Amino acid sequence: MTNIATERDDPLEIKPDPNKAASACRQLIRAQAGRGRIDRALASALAAFGLPADYLDTEGGRWK
Repeated sequence: MTNIATERDDPLEIKPDPNKAASACRQLIRAQAGRGRIDRALASALAAFGLPADYLDTEGGRWK
């Protein structure tokens, strides 16, 4: 099956930067345990994939 021309590739399907992804995972775990900040973890995760800080408010909105 081919992609529809108006549909874009999911940027989360790319391989993230391994070091940045590992850091984001650690930050997320700490945030969920109450010892960290979720906004910092999210910023790290977006950076690991090379996505802009406003990704969830703009492009990410299509998955809501």
